Amino acid sequence: RTLCQISVPMPEKIEEERKYPMDFGDIRGQEAAKRCMQICAAGHHHLLVIGPPGSGKTMMAERLPYILPEMTFEEQMMVTKIHSAAGRLKPGSGLMTCRPFRRPHHSVSDKTLVGGGATPTPGEISLAHGGILFLDEFAEFSRSAVESLRQPLESGEVFVHRVRGDFCFPARPLVVAAMNPCPCGYYPDRKRCRCTSGQIQKYMAKISGPVMERLDLCVYIRRVDYRHMTDERSGMDSRRMQEKIERACQIQKERFSGRNIRYNSGMEGKMLEEYCGLDEETQLFLGKVYEKFHLSARTYQKILKVARTISDLEGSSEIRMEHVAEAVGYRLPDETYGGSLWG
Repeated sequence: RTLCQISVPMPEKIEEERKYPMDFGDIRGQEAAKRCMQICAAGHHHLLVIGPPGSGKTMMAERLPYILPEMTFEEQMMVTKIHSAAGRLKPGSGLMTCRPFRRPHHSVSDKTLVGGGATPTPGEISLAHGGILFLDEFAEFSRSAVESLRQPLESGEVFVHRVRGDFCFPARPLVVAAMNPCPCGYYPDRKRCRCTSGQIQKYMAKISGPVMERLDLCVYIRRVDYRHMTDERSGMDSRRMQEKIERACQIQKERFSGRNIRYNSGMEGKMLEEYCGLDEETQLFLGKVYEKFHLSARTYQKILKVARTISDLEGSSEIRMEHVAEAVGYRLPDETYGGSLWG
């Protein structure tokens, strides 16, 4: 069975007006992280945010759904079907028009996270389809739960095999994971952190290389200093961020017209060659990065996809050196971890 076989009652009216109850402008400082969130939303790139407690990781994740493009009618139908199959819709409910935001606790089991059970039902990753799956305290999730994400992140679907039949649930949310940089949470601030190098490496190693590779972006944020906390200027706010995201999404819509993808993150094979061409100087730069840091083919492709999204946000038809350099900065390990974050 697939969810396409489940019927959904048609609503009398679909709400058209979008609401913005939370704004990125409320967050002081963290402009680099806001920029990363903008790229994440524009190209549907999975994101890992690393930072100490109170630095704004959760606040930014909660604001992300409101700068995403509006759901298409097809997306509304699929999201509604998923929640109906999970028994989460009230009788007579119409289409879900707001993108879902799911935030499972780190104690969640792998079956609850990806779906399953004696009578298979959609898990959190499917309930977040078309919206955000926020995995707070990512390193505290069980190893089995984290590893269960590998296949859905790659294919966008969850397959459950039972004696009574095979089940397939859509699973294409935008995954945003957040974690502390060490067990106590305050590394590299040695005035507060007393964790040893071994403890830090062990903590970071809780997330395996294959899972890390499936995340497109990584940004490290620090505590907001007093100067930024008292600065009356808000920096990037949700309205300005969304304006650029909408333009980038329109570019992608025209680029992939007639194809079965909507975002740059979905490009594969020849599409990368067609839409991610680089000039000689940029190719030379990326080649040096590839060899120096022993990047995998998957990581190389993700850098190209993110660079394409950055160029779309800037309104550039070509991927330039600065776009690739910025994309590389979101993939390579922070120097404070000794190069251990990414394989």
